[in-house]
Amino acid sequence: MSLAIRPESTPLSLEQREVGQRWIIRCSVISMLFWAGLNDRVVSLFILKLNPAVSDATLAFFFAVAPMTAILTAVVSPLVELRGKKRFLIPFYFAASALLLILPALPAVASVWSPGAVVILAGAVLTVYAMLRSVGVAGWMPIIDDNVPAESRGRFFGRLRTSWQLMFVACTLAVGVVLGPAATLPRFQLVLGVAFVANIAMAVGIMAIPEAPLVARTERHSVWGMLAIPFRDPPFVKFVVFSALYSLALALPGPIAVRCMKGTLGAGDNFVVWMDTAASIGAAATLPLWGRFVDRFGARPIFALLLPPLALVNLLWLVVSPAQAHWTWLIGTYAVLQGVFVFGISVGITDMMLGGAREGHRSAYINIAFVASTLTTGVGPFLGAAIVKVLGGIEGHWGPIVLDGSRWVFLIRTVAFLAPLFLVRRLSREHGGHVGESLQVLGAELMNRLPFLRAR
Repeated sequence: MSLAIRPESTPLSLEQREVGQRWIIRCSVISMLFWAGLNDRVVSLFILKLNPAVSDATLAFFFAVAPMTAILTAVVSPLVELRGKKRFLIPFYFAASALLLILPALPAVASVWSPGAVVILAGAVLTVYAMLRSVGVAGWMPIIDDNVPAESRGRFFGRLRTSWQLMFVACTLAVGVVLGPAATLPRFQLVLGVAFVANIAMAVGIMAIPEAPLVARTERHSVWGMLAIPFRDPPFVKFVVFSALYSLALALPGPIAVRCMKGTLGAGDNFVVWMDTAASIGAAATLPLWGRFVDRFGARPIFALLLPPLALVNLLWLVVSPAQAHWTWLIGTYAVLQGVFVFGISVGITDMMLGGAREGHRSAYINIAFVASTLTTGVGPFLGAAIVKVLGGIEGHWGPIVLDGSRWVFLIRTVAFLAPLFLVRRLSREHGGHVGESLQVLGAELMNRLPFLRAR
């Protein structure tokens, strides 16, 4: 294993790209051990343990802090082209990791400070952590772009996401077991400590990924001028709007789902964590299929195919109540189906993001698309909390259907997914044709392989 933070001096060979793809997958798998211990759900459960009286708006902040600092990713993206990807990834990831050591110490601080002050300190630590990581992550998608050829991009991301989803299944299962139905602070400290070690290991692994040489620049632009170039590309702008609207709808539930599971349905901490496990099982089972689909037909058809069922599956929340004997199965079904649809769409978004980037400015294109969707991901939880505040007093029961503050969020989310669906037809046909054409081809092939399906 060769560790370095400098770009290569010559173009990457096929062998180097294969090595790079293996290390990208390894680092992503390791990152799941980190993410399972520091994801939005675990952090929100930790904050609720430190201060059970914390408001929905405060919880929304912890869901939104990482996405909202992603603007830094866009700002530094032109410098990535000039300085190199790993020169941003490695130092800033290590600096961010060091801050994570403060989180396990917060329970000791809680014995001296008020619960509200401890939550403010946690917010400050995670804000600075997110800022450092946002600067570093500006090099992540571009270094993947260096190592993954366009013709196999869908299959690679299908394989990548399948690998880390399987790891995430194992990690979230373990975190759920460690936390139990009513987690204690020492159990949270153990989970956060493991997350710190995994973050360090991932940063070391990134050093083994080959990086393409810096591209000699023939055009002279300021940093702001380089950032402006993608916005003068109409197909790219349409994709950014589509991706941002989709991410906003996806992020709406945020902490509201956690509140609903714990407060309304009476779920334990481990059940909340295991909903991520269920989503990862659905994703891992179908990601190879979606990767091959995108490589063959492009990204547009997968958006048109998966957005409608993703919208409709939210309606399951309207028929869930603690009085039902099997409400856990309904929520589990929702989580699995959401994993199937969301991660299929993510393969298409990543393929379109990388495929639409212009040579010479690829880092700016890639990171601006990433940041636009990430910022709206940060807005989503606050919007969800506002919906609960405004509509929370409008409640009712109609047979099995229940409406309260939390369910209004999922009902509105169902409608919100229609906005990006209407924009699919405006996306560039370079990224695939109509979904009906793709399904017609697949149907004809299925008939040829299984003649008994033909109408007699």
